[in-house]
Amino acid sequence: MGLSTFRNIFYYSTYNNQTQTLKQMTTIKTRGKVNLIKGRLLYVWSTVIRSEEMKNKAKMKILTGRAQLKYHDQPVKLLRFIGGF
Repeated sequence: MGLSTFRNIFYYSTYNNQTQTLKQMTTIKTRGKVNLIKGRLLYVWSTVIRSEEMKNKAKMKILTGRAQLKYHDQPVKLLRFIGGF
């Protein structure tokens, strides 16, 4: 099942910090098999570099080359993929 396979996802994420919108690049390492299927909800274990509180199970929804990840109840919108898979 590819349990020892790690894949990197590079993306630009937009966070709203009070009155500022911060754009930063984040790297996610996912463990296991991840398929890019349009409209499919994927549950992956992810480790977000630079963000310790986001080390949890993530829900990913693939939308036409874009994706939307939800950590806990806070959505993180992926603007575009840089690489990975």
